[in-house]
Amino acid sequence: MSNLLASNIQNITLVTASITPSAVGANATVTQAGVKVTGVLPGDLVIVNPLVLTNNLLVGDAIVTAADTVSIQLSNPTATPVGAGAAQNYNFLVIRPSAPSGNVIT
Repeated sequence: MSNLLASNIQNITLVTASITPSAVGANATVTQAGVKVTGVLPGDLVIVNPLVLTNNLLVGDAIVTAADTVSIQLSNPTATPVGAGAAQNYNFLVIRPSAPSGNVIT
């Protein structure tokens, strides 16, 4: 195992953003890039959940790609393609770490 730098959490914020999901083929995963999430910064951790479960889409990983911008993975585990859906709201739990303390976890 590598040495890890310890860090504390500076801030936790809940942000709601509207997303129009991409079409996802049968048994496929796509990356929905360029999702505007106001206030996120590179280095933030994000956890995303839809407010309503629709279209058999599963939400996977999420990553901040630039200020105010997140990419998320959408998966379709069914044998039928899912077309692009209507816009819906998603919650983003944004966790902002503080600068590493310099303490090393081994």
